[in-house]
Amino acid sequence: MAGGTFFLPEFYDMRSFTRKIIFINIPHIFIEAEKLRCKWSDDTQCVIASGESRTSLIIDAPDDLRPAVVRGMFLKDIKKRINVITADFDYMNKINRMIMDHLKNYSITVECDYSGGFYIDLTGTERLFGRVMDTCGKIISELGSFYCFNAQIGAGGNKLVSYMAAKITGSNSVYEIDRNSESMFLAPAKIDYLPDIPSEVKREVLSSYNIQTISDLSAFSKSDLKTLFKKHGDILYSYSRNIAPDCISAAKEERVLNRSLVLSDKANDDAVIRRRFFHLVSELCQEMRRQDIFPLYFELKIIYRDHYKYARSGRINDPTFIERKLYTLLLPYLESALSRRTIVKKIMLCFYNFIPAAVQESLFSEEDKDLKLSRAFDSIRDKFGKRAIFFAE
Repeated sequence: MAGGTFFLPEFYDMRSFTRKIIFINIPHIFIEAEKLRCKWSDDTQCVIASGESRTSLIIDAPDDLRPAVVRGMFLKDIKKRINVITADFDYMNKINRMIMDHLKNYSITVECDYSGGFYIDLTGTERLFGRVMDTCGKIISELGSFYCFNAQIGAGGNKLVSYMAAKITGSNSVYEIDRNSESMFLAPAKIDYLPDIPSEVKREVLSSYNIQTISDLSAFSKSDLKTLFKKHGDILYSYSRNIAPDCISAAKEERVLNRSLVLSDKANDDAVIRRRFFHLVSELCQEMRRQDIFPLYFELKIIYRDHYKYARSGRINDPTFIERKLYTLLLPYLESALSRRTIVKKIMLCFYNFIPAAVQESLFSEEDKDLKLSRAFDSIRDKFGKRAIFFAE
């Protein structure tokens, strides 16, 4: 200390501050969210499936139904009578956003890893909220009292350690791993719990090579693991050395354009549906031309009168905002949905992951003719209203 100025020694590294990353796991969020919405009693038993067909997968089931019913089973393999509910993924997205908004009371950096799995960074929050263990306990209490969710939380110096700790700990409890003890904690941890590794790769690791724990992985070099497991070899090598991200990036708001149309029973003629669907595509294209953007992905959802949901999504290999091209791309999916001879209630279409429009002017280009015609239509609609132009039936 000299003249009121504090000089840091040359070897001092700001990165040596201990990070505190926590992972919040709500293992039965699908079931508990349905109970919250339907106000069921605690003793009501049900399973959540990805769809209504016999080959749909169970994506959430109570622990007390094991081993008769487990996550990943086909509906057709269930041998006992039990309530089966089709997952409402739109509702789950709302639940995830609601939880993220609540967690932002403790940190501005919140990341949703999957439905019911959340990372937050509590580094440096001790003066605001107290010890990390106490903060985690408060989060568990609030998730239980406000939303009836049972959570388990892991805390560590990076995302891997906190994830593994949350998976190992019990319901409504916290497991904090000290920075100096992370290697000892990870060494006996089972391969089954590792994040970002597909199930088939885990099965190959266990059955073909008898690698049971993370310490078993440390015997392999990086080149060995890459040879054995291709792109997942790098991840396995990093995990075996406790190399994982120790910071969380605040999620960016993804720009999405969507429109929907509701159909009456009288309008359930295939030709009418196709025409109205074209108008839906046209509205979205008009908005994209205003913003001068191309979409890279689409998502089409159709709800029938019997509440069955048809959903398709994919990449647009030739990005454009011309109605004719996008309608031609989406028409096969619409035709597939119409082949199910049930009345359609609602059609929802959304485009997302946009890039700046790149249109090259040309005197003889068909694309340029389509663009000029579309922009002319846009200017007429802007001046005289949406109903100024009609398409022939």
